[in-house]
Amino acid sequence: MRGLIVIGITGLTLTAAAIAVGKPPKPAASIREPELRKELLQRQKEDQAVRFEWVEVLQKTSTEEGSRDEQLLAEAQRIQQKLLDVDAANTLRMKEIVEEFGWPGRSLVGKDGAKAAWLLVQHADKDLAFQKNCLALMEAMPKGEVVGQDVAYLVDRVLVAEGKPQRYGSQLQTTATGELVLYPIEDQVNVDVRRKAMGMEPLNKYVEKAREVMKTPFKKDTPLPDHAPTPPPRSGEA
Repeated sequence: MRGLIVIGITGLTLTAAAIAVGKPPKPAASIREPELRKELLQRQKEDQAVRFEWVEVLQKTSTEEGSRDEQLLAEAQRIQQKLLDVDAANTLRMKEIVEEFGWPGRSLVGKDGAKAAWLLVQHADKDLAFQKNCLALMEAMPKGEVVGQDVAYLVDRVLVAEGKPQRYGSQLQTTATGELVLYPIEDQVNVDVRRKAMGMEPLNKYVEKAREVMKTPFKKDTPLPDHAPTPPPRSGEA
């Protein structure tokens, strides 16, 4: 099992869910668009593959030696561009899908297909308007069609992109020294109440898992930061 990585150029998020390596489960007979489900799962697979590459190169370049390795830095730049290209292609395709079907919920593409659709939109960071449109569509879906946690992640993604405090504490970023920290959270004292309502684990456990994946130091007695630098404007992203 590998955690489902949700990573952006200026920040990183990991979900509490896990996806199995191998063939996807067979869809339920009631799924209306099985071929679309297959496509979404394939795009999710490609999304995750390039993000595992990105995490690995971030780990290497975060060391003092790695930060001076020109060959390694060039490789990091190549992978970053590859990630951007994958995201751009997926964003374009998701726009076509949403235009044709509306939001691809569970009855349309199955539970895993709906998760994949959300993931691709979560990574559509170059098109905030599209992310906000999809968020509105997800929030309007009937009960059972979308997962609360997915909605929470996209809410936070949009808020952080707008330079506002996030609501559920799902968005993190790496500092220049490789430390993984949270973006600012509104009313952080009650964040776990909100997370529980969306089916999410406590914030401290989430951050601990994220730091473990990124292989950055984590001390259980270290308090979570109330504030972290806000992301740069989208127009200035690499």
